Amino acid sequence: MNLWRMNASRRIGLGGWVVRHLSTGMELAKNQRKPEKLYQRLSAMGATGESVAETLNGYISEGNSVKKITLGTCVKSLRKYHRFQHAIEVMEWMELRRIMYSSVDHALRLDLIYKTKGISAAEDYFNGLPPVAKDPSTYGALLNCYCKESMEEKALSLFKMMDELNFVSSDLVFNNLMSLYMRMNQPEKVPPLVEEMKQRNIPLGAFTYNLWMNSYASLNDIEEVERVLSEDENNPNLTTYSNLAAIYVNGGLFEKPESALKKLEEAMKPPKHEAYHFLIGLYAGTNNSGEINWVMNSLKSVFGTTNNMSNLLVMLQALRKPPKRETYHFLINFYAVTNNLGEVNRVWNSLKSAFQTTNNMSYLVMLQALRKLKDVDGLTNCYKEWESSCSSYDVSLANVAISAYLSQDMYKEAALIFDDAIKRCKGPFFLAREMFMVYFLKTRQVDWALSHLKAAVSEVEDDEWRPAPETATAFLEYFEGEKDVDGAEEFCRVLKTFNCLTSNIYHLLLKTYIGAGELAPEMRQRLKEDHIEISVVLENLLESPNFSLLERSVDQMG
Repeated sequence: MNLWRMNASRRIGLGGWVVRHLSTGMELAKNQRKPEKLYQRLSAMGATGESVAETLNGYISEGNSVKKITLGTCVKSLRKYHRFQHAIEVMEWMELRRIMYSSVDHALRLDLIYKTKGISAAEDYFNGLPPVAKDPSTYGALLNCYCKESMEEKALSLFKMMDELNFVSSDLVFNNLMSLYMRMNQPEKVPPLVEEMKQRNIPLGAFTYNLWMNSYASLNDIEEVERVLSEDENNPNLTTYSNLAAIYVNGGLFEKPESALKKLEEAMKPPKHEAYHFLIGLYAGTNNSGEINWVMNSLKSVFGTTNNMSNLLVMLQALRKPPKRETYHFLINFYAVTNNLGEVNRVWNSLKSAFQTTNNMSYLVMLQALRKLKDVDGLTNCYKEWESSCSSYDVSLANVAISAYLSQDMYKEAALIFDDAIKRCKGPFFLAREMFMVYFLKTRQVDWALSHLKAAVSEVEDDEWRPAPETATAFLEYFEGEKDVDGAEEFCRVLKTFNCLTSNIYHLLLKTYIGAGELAPEMRQRLKEDHIEISVVLENLLESPNFSLLERSVDQMG
């Protein structure tokens, strides 16, 4: 279904939901234009081999000035593309230059420390903050870390402390706890948190509604999913309805997904001036004067007059605006979400016609869309086109292609991309190597997975990478299935060098010991030495009959 070629009422209906969704993003894009040159310099570090400090100092020595807001935007962009070590090095450079941090900056740095050095380092950073910096932002950042690590007891303890400090006033705190319980496969704990939010008069955002719906979907209660939707229908959102469509598909209710999208269009009535303004701005971004005039005529027919100065101003601004890449990117993403390959290709061709050059960001957006649509042939052609014409090689695009190929079990194609990337730039290659690790574990080729792990370990400098929790879990689940205690212990030694041993890691290690019927001596002492909180799940495993029997056997042997 082509959502942009509908009758007038339905086209305008679609515009309504995106007014809020895109206006912030387009404004952000506008604000990000100024630091583009500096960010391009930072994003090219993998190819140049320069450090962050060398890049920033060189940029200044060329006579450029650097403002804090510019650096902040660069940090967020690097973080967005998972270049966490580079992002934190920018913040460290700012500190050396005595650029003052706000509490939001401290929260961002805490998150980056967690991603690069682990939860213990993040706790140390938080504990070392001055009292004035310990506010809702930094407390919230630490809570997010605990929730991502599935450290329930610490998360709840911190939540209680935040509540006593009156720091629990937004949906973000509750969303973290809900995400924690969904991650721990305890969806039944999500609805009570929603009820608590209502009792505290905390508004429920779109993300909260989606978590709430997903919790009922995990409990196979579609009736409650639809009840939650009916409560949220006063504030329709594409993400919510797309989420509902996915729930229907996963539940085998194939006749319902399209009705979810139709509800979105209907819910946007009656039309508003802002919706028309959005569409005019959108078509201005694609330099489509015909569609601008069409929307303006529709606005006249609906409201009867265009004497409103805001209407005329929007129209005049639209007619003199140059096309914007961000608009095309939005449309490509939108059509990918709605599984419309034809429209994705149409917008892509329009983008290439509108600009003299197609930059790396546009190619990245298109490759991600083709990956989502599983159009491997299209992705291959797009990647080859970029590779043959790019002026600055970006390993992020190679990672998208590698991910797409591995998801389709096309190892040879993925390996060729990776080998070429190694020749053309200096990385970082950690994300690609992790994708290969997971692929080889899935195909039961553990030696190849370990070879990529060893290579990643040898390439690490200054704590710039550590295995993702999902990768660590995949390794340990493999060892558990093979009843390979030695392999599991060796892998845990690797994790310890990265300071990322967690309660979940020990949980999987214990299961490996029990499954293999081998002794696990002094396990409680190890947990204490590694500062691992013994969760309820871990305690139950330590007290399980099999493990207790093994412990008694060790005592008797002693």
